[in-house]
Order: sequence, then structure tokens, then C-alpha cells
Amino acid sequence: MNFNNLKVVDSPERPENAFYGLLRATGTASVTGPFSNLLVDANVSTSGDGNIHVPLSNGLLAKSQSDLLTFTEPTRQLDAYEEMLAGMEAKTQESS
Repeated sequence: MNFNNLKVVDSPERPENAFYGLLRATGTASVTGPFSNLLVDANVSTSGDGNIHVPLSNGLLAKSQSDLLTFTEPTRQLDAYEEMLAGMEAKTQESS
């Protein structure tokens, strides 16, 4: 799906909220998989005025781990030129 200036967060300030504010985004996204294990693949950027607040006194911050969001970065394949440069850089660092 494509979207432009879509309101993605509109949450009021309440003690039980982990964060609050208003945020709009523009970009593309796809959602696949069963409801119990959805995969969202998105290329988005913020758009328009917006703000998000994360209260420091919130009990959720005391957790060492949260499953609210998981960010992953796809592995990037190096082309032959980039591999050569990376190898040269590694050799330079080893010899210094």
C-alpha cells in the first residue's frame, strides 16, 4: 500500500501510555502472514508536523527487553569492488 501524510500515531497523554503524541508518515508498506505472526515491511518517513513523547517515569522503561517493536536491517550484499576495498582496509588495519 502507498500512503501520504497518514496519521500513524494519535495517542493522548495518559499515565498508562508508554508514549503519546501525534505522528504522520508517507511511504509504502506491505503486510503479510497470519494474524498471529504479521510481517510489516515498510519504507516510510515522517511527514508534516508531529511529536512523540516517551515519559521517563513510565514503568515500561524499567524492563530490560520489550516486544513492542522489533527493528531489523536486511543484510546487504557487497559488490566485487566493495569487497576489494573492505579487504584492503582490513589489511591496512592489521599492519598498523
